[in-house]
Amino acid sequence: MATLGCPVAPDGKPTAGSRDHQRPADVAFRYGSVNAMGGNLRVPRVDLSIDTLIGTLEIGAVFNSATKAWTWSFDETYKNGTFTDATGAAHTDLD
Repeated sequence: MATLGCPVAPDGKPTAGSRDHQRPADVAFRYGSVNAMGGNLRVPRVDLSIDTLIGTLEIGAVFNSATKAWTWSFDETYKNGTFTDATGAAHTDLD
């Protein structure tokens, strides 16, 4: 499988989330996007949108086909050296 130098999961399954270096391979469609390199389908939704003096605050979730789950926009975590962002991408190379 050609990956243009981008990491792929050892089992060939889609990688959760949206990584910066793979964003040029995102193929947008009406309800979300599919990453052509990683194979992950992402479907975002906005549940609440509030206009504030500093901009719009949106609360919602993103469905990842890799995890088969919805991840809330406020569901970012840092555990045991791994940061999981709002898209569901796990970042371990933070040093």
